Amino acid sequence: MKKIILTILILTSTSVIADERAVRLDDNQNIISSEVIVTEFDSNRELEVNFDINEQDLVTDSDMDGLSDFVEENVYYTDASKVSTLGDFKDDRVKILLGQDPLSEAPLGVKYEDVKEDTESKILDILAINEVSVLDGKLSLKGTGLPNSLTSIFIHDLNLVATVVTDELGDWEYVISNDISDGKHDVYIGILNAEGSVVAKGEKVVIKKDNSLVEINPGFSFDFRIGMDADDFYEFVFKYFWFLVFGVIILGSLVAGVLVAVYETGKGKE
Repeated sequence: MKKIILTILILTSTSVIADERAVRLDDNQNIISSEVIVTEFDSNRELEVNFDINEQDLVTDSDMDGLSDFVEENVYYTDASKVSTLGDFKDDRVKILLGQDPLSEAPLGVKYEDVKEDTESKILDILAINEVSVLDGKLSLKGTGLPNSLTSIFIHDLNLVATVVTDELGDWEYVISNDISDGKHDVYIGILNAEGSVVAKGEKVVIKKDNSLVEINPGFSFDFRIGMDADDFYEFVFKYFWFLVFGVIILGSLVAGVLVAVYETGKGKE
């Protein structure tokens, strides 16, 4: 199993709305992923990105920098024929993972958009979490994104955005460094540009953790040992609203019918 080194980099630029960034390195000291604690998400921004992945070559990586030609040309606007668009010997992918501008030597103020509040970005089914587990108390996630690209994971109750590298099949896996409390956690998968704006995203994923047991998008269930929490109640009402309405109508009709029958029976005996 490859050894993973965790390094903490403190971001001092006042233009970056974040407390700290953590990067993970492989055995060759190459940055393969990053996490950032976002203290204040940016409001929804208008971003005109309407790329269509249908019938597109999503795999080819001409410069072999870990970013496909497709995402370099449509998301980051970097040079797909050069590992470093600026020619400064720092990979475009590494710069993006560090929150730096791959197109300029000037500092880039990354302001992460709130993917939960975003309503304009394209929904891509390929952006998904397919498997969850708990390893030594840490939450392990496996999923899919665009091949040879970067995929960002949003866990809002932790104010956490983790960015991972996908392989040529679009697969990725990640272990969140933070301890995850028991309960339900809303998780979103997104593709961000270098400035932190949401370019595309997947559907919301709910992860429910109970000690070492975790599940994705759990169905509603009654648990009379611990009662029904507010989230379960609202989920139940929203999901079964019309069943509840029809149930009340049918039950009301039955009760009314019984009362009428009792009344008529009593009246006939008089």
